[in-house]
Amino acid sequence: MKPNIKQKLVYRFERFLNKGGSSIFKSLLVIFITGFVIILLLRYLLLLFFPGLDDRGSFFEHVWVTFLEITAPGNMNQDSSSPAWMKIITIIAGFTGVIIFSMLIAFITSSLNSFLHNFRKGRGRVLEDNHSVILGWNDRVVDVIRELILANESEKRGVVVILAENDKEAMDDFITKRIPVTLTTEIITTSGNPSNINELERVSVKSARSVIILSKCSENAPYSEKIESDVQAIKSIMAINACKDEDSDFPIIAEIFTDEKRQIVEYFNDEDIISIDSWNIMGKLLMQTSLTSGLQLVYNEMLSFDGCEVYFYQADWGKTNFFDLAFHFKDGIPLGIYNETDGLILRPDRNRIMKKEDEILILAEDDSTINYSPQVIYSPKKLQLADKKLIQEKKKALILGWHNVGEIYISEADDYLLAGSEFDIVFNDPTPILEAKIKSLTEDYPDLKINLINKNPLKHEQLVSMNPAQYDTIIILSQHPGESTSDKVDSDTLIILLLLREIV
Repeated sequence: MKPNIKQKLVYRFERFLNKGGSSIFKSLLVIFITGFVIILLLRYLLLLFFPGLDDRGSFFEHVWVTFLEITAPGNMNQDSSSPAWMKIITIIAGFTGVIIFSMLIAFITSSLNSFLHNFRKGRGRVLEDNHSVILGWNDRVVDVIRELILANESEKRGVVVILAENDKEAMDDFITKRIPVTLTTEIITTSGNPSNINELERVSVKSARSVIILSKCSENAPYSEKIESDVQAIKSIMAINACKDEDSDFPIIAEIFTDEKRQIVEYFNDEDIISIDSWNIMGKLLMQTSLTSGLQLVYNEMLSFDGCEVYFYQADWGKTNFFDLAFHFKDGIPLGIYNETDGLILRPDRNRIMKKEDEILILAEDDSTINYSPQVIYSPKKLQLADKKLIQEKKKALILGWHNVGEIYISEADDYLLAGSEFDIVFNDPTPILEAKIKSLTEDYPDLKINLINKNPLKHEQLVSMNPAQYDTIIILSQHPGESTSDKVDSDTLIILLLLREIV
């Protein structure tokens, strides 16, 4: 059925109101002007037919009095001495003013509440540049922020912007409790969808220094949640690329769980986009540090901004070779060379002559302390190295609890340890899924002895029965693989550490 004129007008009016607060304000303004004109017209007609009712002497006086009566009904007393017919117009003006201004006050109150609500949610535009942007939120956000604070310590002002779907007030409280001192870094949180182009433009992502995309879930989350997290990260990468312009040049580091999604990231064919599996890295570091005592201090020094960091640096090298390069820096140890032709070369030939286009990868306390001197600052000294080689032996490791990182640990151990090395995995009431996983590991790595033991590491007597002192390495993993809260995992780990300290 063809719509009539009334239906069309109602539809158009609804569409107009849907445009937002400005359209509502315009509608109220039109209603006010229309009511004011109608009341003036009634007053004019009354004076036209009954000139004796005019007690003002000028029609403009009637216009002014009518305006005052509509805007403030208390002004109705200005017509107290007017004739009865004129008072009727005054009453109409007062009631019209009460209705219209009640609507206007309600609109202003609602708009103000909405503004304050959006302000608390952090919906304003972030006018920053050369800032670090963190997209998403998880338990590792605090560690990331701490490292960025240390990285910005030598700058006058650093900015970290966090865009996540969490509540802004909750994020601010969480960060304030855990990072009370931010040094020269300002932390800005804002609520929004990290994969939405408009939200990314709101946080000025195209002028950022770097972008870090955090996963939406933990490693213990179900596979479906990991896939959802990876898809969200890929959507964020696509949205960032859509926001970038020709002047935008910054790295994008995304936390991706699954191999197939990391392959999708590689399709972008952009060396500035880096996908990482944090737990894979954790498993490899866990294996390395468990074999060599003190290695964790080296990794902490190199991978944390607390101490020395790795930088790229370029200077006029002259004809210096790579070996002699170390004697030209007061602070810094060259690790490798980078250029567009050869890429990154770690531990290049010691006699390689440095080229003009070469950059070096250097380990230094801070980028502000790196300064190449054309003259040699230090002279090498010959030191007698110990003529002793460590004999590799079979290892015996005790793994208390279980986590997916344990698979990576055992996989790495198969490459490093001698055949016959033993792993005792202690878990309280192992599930059929865990039993199947351990059985699969024993089949995949037949050179290793992998045993699953049903005991509770949180109980003193059961932990004593394992005789922890007989093992070369003790690894403590999650006691609840499905546990999503880090506080529970941390509390269990601390209890086991205290029990081990008492026993061993």
